[in-house]
Amino acid sequence: MRSMPRIMYFLIMLVFVIPSLSKTYGQTEVAGEVLTALRQVPQAMPQQKLFIHTDKDEYLAGESIWFRAYLVNAYTHEPDHISTNLQVHLLSVQGDLIDFGLVRMQNGYGFGDFQLPDSLPDGNYHILGYTDLMEAWGEDEAFRKKIFVHNKGQANYINRAGMRQNRRFNNDLDKLQSVRQFAIFPEGGHLVKDIDSRVAFKAADGLGNGLDISGSLHAADGTKLLTFESFHDGMGSFTFTPERGQSYTARVKFPDGRSVEKVLPEALDEGYALKVDREGENLRVGVETNFDSRQYNIPLDIFILVQTRGHAYFYELGQLRQGRFSTTLPLDMLPTGVAQITVFDANSTPLAERLVFVNHDDIHQVSVQTAPMFIGGREGVEANAFFGEVNIGDDRAGFSTALLGGFGKPPSYGENIATWFYLTSEIGHLIKEPWYYLSGTTEAHLKASDLLMLTHGWRRFDWDNILAGDFGNVDAEPENRLTIKGNVALLRAQDSPGEQTVELRLYDGTAAEVYRTTSRHTGEFKFDGLEFDELTRVSLIVPESRRERQLIVELDRREYDRQPYNKGFYTQSHDITRRGTSWRRISQPITTLPSHTEAKRSEPPSMLGVIPDQVLYIDDIRGEPDNMESLLIGRVQIFRGPVSINLSTTPVYLLDGTTVSQQAFMSLNPLELEKIEIFTGPSTARFGASGAAGALHAVSKSGDTGYSSEFTVTGYHIPRRFYQHEIQYHEYRELNVEKTIMWDNRVRPDARGRSRYVFLGLDDFDYVRLIFQGVDSEGRIVFTEQMIK
Repeated sequence: MRSMPRIMYFLIMLVFVIPSLSKTYGQTEVAGEVLTALRQVPQAMPQQKLFIHTDKDEYLAGESIWFRAYLVNAYTHEPDHISTNLQVHLLSVQGDLIDFGLVRMQNGYGFGDFQLPDSLPDGNYHILGYTDLMEAWGEDEAFRKKIFVHNKGQANYINRAGMRQNRRFNNDLDKLQSVRQFAIFPEGGHLVKDIDSRVAFKAADGLGNGLDISGSLHAADGTKLLTFESFHDGMGSFTFTPERGQSYTARVKFPDGRSVEKVLPEALDEGYALKVDREGENLRVGVETNFDSRQYNIPLDIFILVQTRGHAYFYELGQLRQGRFSTTLPLDMLPTGVAQITVFDANSTPLAERLVFVNHDDIHQVSVQTAPMFIGGREGVEANAFFGEVNIGDDRAGFSTALLGGFGKPPSYGENIATWFYLTSEIGHLIKEPWYYLSGTTEAHLKASDLLMLTHGWRRFDWDNILAGDFGNVDAEPENRLTIKGNVALLRAQDSPGEQTVELRLYDGTAAEVYRTTSRHTGEFKFDGLEFDELTRVSLIVPESRRERQLIVELDRREYDRQPYNKGFYTQSHDITRRGTSWRRISQPITTLPSHTEAKRSEPPSMLGVIPDQVLYIDDIRGEPDNMESLLIGRVQIFRGPVSINLSTTPVYLLDGTTVSQQAFMSLNPLELEKIEIFTGPSTARFGASGAAGALHAVSKSGDTGYSSEFTVTGYHIPRRFYQHEIQYHEYRELNVEKTIMWDNRVRPDARGRSRYVFLGLDDFDYVRLIFQGVDSEGRIVFTEQMIK
């Protein structure tokens, strides 16, 4: 008996595996076409999700923002293995770049920090993070986080322009808060005449703050048909049957007494309506139409597909009987997250769709056990965190934790790794207090979640496009660590420069790593697989043949585009609008970030791979020196005195990179040389013990000629170890800002899955909360927040 379900499952699957072989049954053809297209999405449209866990959301100027980045496959939530580079920007409300970090990603994880200057203006800021692949898919894919920086001291040096700017910002904020919005969202995407239709709505101010409202629905002649009111965060719904020849208006009243009228979208004369209801642990999916599709030679067949993150978890073929069809979907077939229900006709045309949110309350929790303890007479807390069944033995698992001490009341529901991966990133819109929707499964939570889905409709892909084989044209090269690329061109001609040898030198102190490649015939070249840190000096050299015209090297650069700050429910007003009592007439401190790539034309660095301490250019010498001795004496210093052929310890002599004897060096004709490079001090380490007395390197005019450019490029961010900022506790209390007591961006549980922490000095705070976030190698999301005081 127990084998029967397996046999039936195999037969059902067989129908969908070979639909294209059957031309008799139109339903199976539709199912096969849609499922085949969907199966291609994860490979044809590789997408990522990014979450950046910061230690907190509000800071004092002078603190550090500590963060860990989690990059996962958008379809499986498993750690990403495609991208090695993550760009993280800290931006002002004007879109100016305050700080930037290029984070080295490994197995989907990376970490870093931003040091906030103590002169940073008080106000709103935002963090923007993305990979090259995310950028190629569009700005909706990027991670965005809003933070606020407090700086009361700014009042003592702010200038008039800064005060005016803050006042304008606050005025704009006030105007948006006074706006009253009301939007209508028919279930399934549209209203259909003569069919019972559910309509969701959202009432909010201009910042997106939900507003409690009451309202009524009226026919064109003014007849009141029904009343309604909001349920959660300005959202609610009502049901009615649109009649032919009628139009409808919703009249809404806000708490401040203002009212708004909204005309409902016109109902379709002929169409399909989708209705989804929760019945215990099942979803009842119903489809209804108001016409007979056979009059248009379209069979009554329909296909219902339910997919989550690009994977089909439920599908059913059906046929409209008297214009109706319904089916039951067990919720345990779907994973936690946003699911998309789509109805197709027999021509594979999407007819209606809507989102539903499934919450199995299965976010992985860290069990935290605490006990009081005393160390050196100080009272503290020992906390043991147990990670349970989460995969902790794999290097691809990553977790981070923050211990925050605060004053007054703890913050309410906020964004975390679970809300971002399961909810926010799936609807493409920031949500107010998103943890509310995952924090419980009561009837109120379920109803609020369903209203959230009804009022949002962002999609990762468009069915019409993927059914047509159009999966998007994403131009993102596979990453291989850092890449420097550019173009070799003729300085005064438009012709192709031909293949050229290009040399790249990366400088680390006085030493240099040298790489060489050959450009294409049209001049393009690329160096990839590089690894260097933060602002690094590099030079590009193209040796120039005597028979060739002069060459120039152009480096490809990524220009920074100003990123606008979008005001929303997270935005706070700017406090500094007047001068402080200790105001001084001084220039406002400004923190600027160096350009990602600053270029300047320079003379070629030494071919020896180290920077010379002195360079003597022959063309700069007045007159024509007769011999090397007259050239060197009085012009070149090595250690304590002038170069002398009579020194008992002689320097190393080189010509075009090759060691030569003193006699051969001194017999050179100065007029045939371009320059003399002199090495003293630490640079002589390049020559070993023989370089103790320094080195002289003669470069002939044919030995090292060519084009050279020097740049400063941005390499990988160098993260710092966490430390507590020495800011007085009263400043945190006065501004009601949490203090980061501990930040661990690489939690490493032991073999038993335990991490142990000891905390002292917690009595200074009204509350202390411990937060764990992360994802393991199998895509299991971890989030726990626990009060330990």
